[in-house]
Amino acid sequence: MAERLAEAQLNESRFLTSIAEAELRDGHVERAMLIAREALPADKRKPDRPIWSGAFEPITKARTRGRAFAVAVGHQAHVVSAAFSPDGRRVVSASRDGTARLWDAADGALLATLQGHTDRVNSAAFSPDGRWVVTASDDRTARLCDLATGALLATLEGRSLQVDAANGALLATLQGHRDVVRRAEFSPDGRRVVTASDDNSVLLWDLADRASLATLEGHTGPVLSATFSPDGRRVVTASNDGTARLWDAAEGVLLATFEGHTDRVWSATFSPDGARVVTASADETARLWSAWPLPEMNTRTTRRPCILARQPPSGGIL
Repeated sequence: MAERLAEAQLNESRFLTSIAEAELRDGHVERAMLIAREALPADKRKPDRPIWSGAFEPITKARTRGRAFAVAVGHQAHVVSAAFSPDGRRVVSASRDGTARLWDAADGALLATLQGHTDRVNSAAFSPDGRWVVTASDDRTARLCDLATGALLATLEGRSLQVDAANGALLATLQGHRDVVRRAEFSPDGRRVVTASDDNSVLLWDLADRASLATLEGHTGPVLSATFSPDGRRVVTASNDGTARLWDAAEGVLLATFEGHTDRVWSATFSPDGARVVTASADETARLWSAWPLPEMNTRTTRRPCILARQPPSGGIL
C-alpha cells in the first residue's frame, strides 16, 4: 500500500514538474516556481512524499532567470535611456515627458525629478564622481544638475559656458546647437562634456574654464552619439550619414573616418583599452575598427538593426 502511494506521488511530482517546465518556457517564472515546489515535500526533514530530484531543475532555472526586483514608475511617456551611478546605488532615467528622474537602485523609489527642459529628454548620464547629471534634449540644450542640492549648474546651449562654482548659479549662456541634442556625456575625468546634435555637429565643453573647447564638424547628417575614449584624449561619433568619426578631444581635429556601413550608425564606443571602436548600425551589422586610421578589423552580422554595441570589459571580441 505504501509503495503504491509513493509511486503515485512520484508520478504526480513528474507531472507537476512537466507543467512547471511548460510555464517557464512561456515566461511565467513565479507560477513555474510555485508548481515545482508542490512536487517536493513541504518539509525535507519530515518528507510527506518521495523527493523527485527533477523538480529542482525548474526551480533553479526560475531563480536564475532574469527578473525585475524593482520597477521605477513615474514617467509620463517613453523612457529612452537609463544608467547607473558610478557606485551603483542610483539610476537616472531620461524620458520623452521632458524630465530626467533619479531613482534608488535598491527598491526603485523616486529620489528626485530633474525638470527644466522644454521638450523630450534623449539621454541622461552621471559624472564619474556621481555628483552631477548631464541631460540632452530636443529643446536644443544640455543641462547640468548638482544632485546634492538639486540646483541647475548650467544650461549648455552656447559656444561659451559660464558657471559660478561657488553656488552653482548660471552666469551666462549663448546660442549654440541649432537642433535637437541627442547625447551628452562626461569625460572620464569629469572636467568636460561632449554633446551630439541633429545639427550635424558635436560640441566639447570645458566645465572648469567655462568655455566651449571645440566644435567637431564634418558629419553630413545628424550626430546620434559621441563618446570619450577611456583616457579622454579622443572622441568617437556616430551619425545618420552612415559613418563614425574619430577626433582629437583637445584640438577638435578629425583623425579618422570609419566608412563601410550602408545605413545610419546608431552608436560608437571604445574598447576599455581605447585601442578599438565598435559601431552599431541600421544595416544589421556591428563593426570593429582600429581606433587609429587603419582598416576595419571585423564585421558581425545580426538579424536586426543594431541600436547599441559595446565591447566587453576584457576588450575581447564580442
